[in-house]
Amino acid sequence: MTPNILSNPLQILSNPLKLLTPNSKLLTKIMASRKLLKKQINEVCGELFADCVALKMCEQCSDEVINQVMAEILQLRLEFVARISHTEKGSVRLFYKKLRQEFSEKAEAISRTIIEA
Repeated sequence: MTPNILSNPLQILSNPLKLLTPNSKLLTKIMASRKLLKKQINEVCGELFADCVALKMCEQCSDEVINQVMAEILQLRLEFVARISHTEKGSVRLFYKKLRQEFSEKAEAISRTIIEA
């Protein structure tokens, strides 16, 4: 059972990665499989993209702003999936911790942009 995102939209801003799947418990661990991490990144980006499509269909804001946000989401997904595929040698634990932190920050920024649009 997935949480109802519409019941508390501010919950997205607090941590968008914990909202989406029952497997999100693994994000609290330091190490997770690459496959699962890629899947979760794809799900978060998919949810953000779906929000943009819904806004575009409602015609509540300009198409230029929404198109720019959609491009940012696609770039975010490509960047982080590529970074997972090419893990830095050495401190792997620190690499994934930093990757998750940066992804969360960028996803939250995009989420705020969507809410303000």
